[in-house]
Amino acid sequence: MNKDIFISIKGIQITLPENDAVEVISKGKFYKRNGKTYVSYEELDESNEVIKCMLKYDDNRIEISRNTAGMNTCLVFERDKYCTSSYKTLFGNMLVGFNTKKMDIIETEKSVRIDIDYSMDINYSYVSDCNVAIRIASEYGDL
Repeated sequence: MNKDIFISIKGIQITLPENDAVEVISKGKFYKRNGKTYVSYEELDESNEVIKCMLKYDDNRIEISRNTAGMNTCLVFERDKYCTSSYKTLFGNMLVGFNTKKMDIIETEKSVRIDIDYSMDINYSYVSDCNVAIRIASEYGDL
């Protein structure tokens, strides 16, 4: 795959009676180093401020980190494991837990597909079941 890529990250929070879906599509950089794959990209927040992001993964672990306004957050998903992260917001820190139920990573010469099913809790209180679909491709049409 080329160094310059497109990335789509679509998250779905499964709640009753509606599902909340959010999708981000951006250009980024793709590279591999020491058995891990890295994708750097930027997204905009609600006030159109640039957020620098990094996706890092291997066969068993996926990390999505975001850096905005001096606040760093990192979401960690490990195959068949429960992971917690301190999620920094303007209103303070929250402890967010992710119980990864399914994690599929499929790489081809032209694209990468990552699908994660997990449950999420905040401060050890269950919030919802969720899904993240990540697509990485050299061409926009291959997302």
